[in-house]
Amino acid sequence: MSGAAFFGLALISGSKLVFTLAVISQLSHWWFLSNVENPHMQKLYGDSLRKEAGLTKTIKNVALKNQALRNSVNNPQVQQFAQSVGSAAEVVESFLTKSIKDGEDFLQTHGQLLSFEHLVLPLVTNSIGDLDMTKYEMAVVPTNPDGELRFHLGEPIVVKWRAPTSHSRRDWIGLYRVGANKSSNVTNTNSMGLWTPVHDEEWDGDVPLGEHRTSRPGKDMDCGEVVFKRDTLPWQTGKYEIRYHHEGKYNVMSCVGPIEIYVDKPAVMDFNSVRSSLMKIVNLCLDGDPSLLPLSAQQSFSPSQVTSDNDELTIGDPDDFRFWNQRQAKRICASIKQAFEVEYAPEVVLADANISALANRILASREMFSS
Repeated sequence: MSGAAFFGLALISGSKLVFTLAVISQLSHWWFLSNVENPHMQKLYGDSLRKEAGLTKTIKNVALKNQALRNSVNNPQVQQFAQSVGSAAEVVESFLTKSIKDGEDFLQTHGQLLSFEHLVLPLVTNSIGDLDMTKYEMAVVPTNPDGELRFHLGEPIVVKWRAPTSHSRRDWIGLYRVGANKSSNVTNTNSMGLWTPVHDEEWDGDVPLGEHRTSRPGKDMDCGEVVFKRDTLPWQTGKYEIRYHHEGKYNVMSCVGPIEIYVDKPAVMDFNSVRSSLMKIVNLCLDGDPSLLPLSAQQSFSPSQVTSDNDELTIGDPDDFRFWNQRQAKRICASIKQAFEVEYAPEVVLADANISALANRILASREMFSS
């Protein structure tokens, strides 16, 4: 124990004996340093032995710097520089205050010109005045027996369209959340990739190739269908609408909706219910590809989604499944979050890659959160 500890014990106990012991300890320590430690160090290091401890030197250096700083504050040149900086700060503050006020006035007067609706105007054509918009029609093909426009998350959406034969080959159809666009005549929000061309052969990715119309004498109307699937589908539940656009621009010729994107949630959170819901989710997220789907899922879905050639599948646990890319794992994560209110990283799904393992993980996570 150090000497300070003995003096502390003496103060706490109030004992003269402890105080005497503290004094004797301090004197003994001083005698040891003077007659043993210092001669020994002098013998080892000679004149190179420092006279001050590191802590003492540090305290002295800090004190000298503080003294120099106090002296510089009283220097006339330093005071003059400080006054100059203060004056410049006042000028800058006045300029910023005036600029902010002028900017607010400008936004109040011309704010509408800076809205996204006006920024889209260059992407809108004025050549639709001679077109009969009533001849542009769309219809969503329902998959429910009751005819309601409800689609499970990841389920392909088929849209049939009719347009005059003279319609642009660069027309396109986009999928948007209900309420995302204020105008029914012009689309003013980005499709975020949720679109498909009316004539796919006229586009190279997102770039229209031009007009290559084949003549169809004696035919006034043209028709066809497009399918929203995979990455052109929204992977979030909600209400959506479908818009038909003219000539690669944002003029809306027809609109249909709302359609509902939903996800099945099990009524009871037990293993069989969760596993059954996961079967459907995994099937849709993997695009019904039999080379990726687990054998157990292929047996539970319609034969049209399953091929008889299973030679490429790895024989093992029938609940195992595979991926082409991480995007498919992200779809499964998004679906699990909306169906079971549990969020996982794609790496977790990639590591499990098994229906039963994911079902057990979901049940364990929900049990942990509820406890």
